[in-house]
Amino acid sequence: SSSSRTGRTSGLPQRFSYEAFSLADDALIIDLNDMERIQVDRAKGQATIQAGAELVPIYETLSAEGVTIPGGSCATVGITGLTLGGGYGLLARWKGLTCDSLQSVEMVTATGKAIVANATRNSDLFWALRGGGGGNFGIVTSLTYEVHPIDKVSIYQLSWNWTEIERVMQFWQTWAAESDDRHTSILVPESVGSIFVVGQFVGTEAELRQVLEPLFALAPKSVSIETLPYLEAVYAFAGLKPDYPKRLAHWHGSQTKFKNASDYVARPLNPAGTATVINFLKQAPSKNVVLQFDSYGGAIAKIAPDATAFPHRQAKFNIQYQTYWTKPQDQAAHVNWVRNFRSAMQPHVTGGCYVGSAFS
Repeated sequence: SSSSRTGRTSGLPQRFSYEAFSLADDALIIDLNDMERIQVDRAKGQATIQAGAELVPIYETLSAEGVTIPGGSCATVGITGLTLGGGYGLLARWKGLTCDSLQSVEMVTATGKAIVANATRNSDLFWALRGGGGGNFGIVTSLTYEVHPIDKVSIYQLSWNWTEIERVMQFWQTWAAESDDRHTSILVPESVGSIFVVGQFVGTEAELRQVLEPLFALAPKSVSIETLPYLEAVYAFAGLKPDYPKRLAHWHGSQTKFKNASDYVARPLNPAGTATVINFLKQAPSKNVVLQFDSYGGAIAKIAPDATAFPHRQAKFNIQYQTYWTKPQDQAAHVNWVRNFRSAMQPHVTGGCYVGSAFS
């Protein structure tokens, strides 16, 4: 979940937003791709990361020290775009958003001045940098985070037949945001296929099974649970562990073209909202669509909505509308599906969106 991905423009490596808003004709583009240094200070419990670093190398470096930061699961996402947009991931209910572990930022202003923003220096700017989106205040060159000790985690995947979608979806909406804070859960209903719940728990399989007991009561058709080193879980969710069930990495689709959007939900969907979800999944333009419900609550909700620039602290979950295609002639149908789906959901959502993966 991030506003940046890795690609190339004019032969040079670049980072650009989902909608390519960071690229423009007749504009100067500042390429930070080579600024990748990651320094860990175990004594201070901090990591200082340059702005061009990507998530998987960050997790690998931190894991070697027995620590991590809460962040996204897409392998090539850049740390800066992730943090400035908030930064949701599979440790979010345990340790908050990525921006909640941010302690200090170095940046260059439009006048060319290098400054530091933290809780005591340029504190108003520091407030805005935590979840307000990127590109508005200057060029971030380095970020310092509090790091968190981590060892093994337990990850899981439960599935049900499509006929159970309404029952599973309704139950998940009230259960996920209130479950153990060490647990982050994602609901993934397919387009007339199966419905999955996947997630991560910072603890043992035995503890996770207790957390999942209410879901077991819904009689899933398949259950997969594994306790493994945290870095292995990173690889699994990033789609870098081919021997793990593919569904865990399903929503990171590798198609050439894609369109993503999002919404926040403050209370469980009413019958009309549930019917809208089901109807649009039935009308999906292809099998390459993903609807993803990301659970909130936990540590995310324990920070006041006005304490940072990230305003969605009290949401129960975030909806991610995603669609992928390869052929140019398929673009209109897929883009319209996302746009029309999100429009139809507006009576049931807050009107806000996750700035890292949305369009209007």
